[in-house]
Amino acid sequence: MTKGLVCCLLVLSCCFLPGVTGASGQSQTLFDPMRPADYQRPDAVAPQENKPGSNTASWQLQSTLISATRSIAVINNTAYQKGERLAEYLLTDIQPDRVVLNNGAERVVLHRQGTGTKTPLNR
Repeated sequence: MTKGLVCCLLVLSCCFLPGVTGASGQSQTLFDPMRPADYQRPDAVAPQENKPGSNTASWQLQSTLISATRSIAVINNTAYQKGERLAEYLLTDIQPDRVVLNNGAERVVLHRQGTGTKTPLNR
């Protein structure tokens, strides 16, 4: 019974998650399954102000995903893997609370909001 259930779940996950397992080396835009079919992305209609460019001050680390097989960082609504480029910077490290980008001359560390050091309450 359990073996059959595991096999069924494995087959279903392969059918519904084909793009998740492949590592193409390209950045991925996350897909919203609840989005209407006729929806147009705002950055497709007009230039996006926050789109990563050479102005690193506008870059915002929104989330990270770290597993045994891959690490992904979402910066300004776009998913990046280690080794991918943002403008002239190379994404060299992904940690749960920060990412490191290098361009040879400069090192940029982006921290995820809400991950500051917490101090214990004295009671």
